[in-house]
Amino acid sequence: MERASYQVEKLHAIAEHSPDQLSVITSLAELETHLADRADGSKVFGGILGNEGAHPLQDELSNMDRLEAAVHRVIGLQHFFDNDLGGSLHGFRNRSLTDFGHNVVADISTLGMVVDLTHSFPQVAQDLLDITDMPIIVSHTAIYGRCPAKRNFPDDLMRRIAASGGVLGMSY
Repeated sequence: MERASYQVEKLHAIAEHSPDQLSVITSLAELETHLADRADGSKVFGGILGNEGAHPLQDELSNMDRLEAAVHRVIGLQHFFDNDLGGSLHGFRNRSLTDFGHNVVADISTLGMVVDLTHSFPQVAQDLLDITDMPIIVSHTAIYGRCPAKRNFPDDLMRRIAASGGVLGMSY
């Protein structure tokens, strides 16, 4: 949690030092303004804070409020290993979304944040789709049918995420 807070401070300091180059987006209203400015020719880069693996939570649900207050808006549930929220694509236990994971997802929804399923085990993604209609992204992945690698979700799961209104970011 302390590392995440430190990184937030550094990013805001950079944005304050270079407002003509970087804007930290912390709300939907700021995103809409940023997109309108870009459409009018602005070259300012907009950044939305997030993390992979939910590591800043340190297995404490109370840290969700701290992340939200630190303007993190995207939470990746897993990264390169299984955690207390559920299984990772790279993990060993092939776990579903845990009870703690359900609680974190409920908080993410309540706080108006976005879940990133990149690196999550497919059953975690299925579980999440079964319990929520909040925005879901898979920020960096590929289509398994085109690139059969362990880190890519099966095609039918990607279709389900897209059909839910989710956003799929493709890596090349």
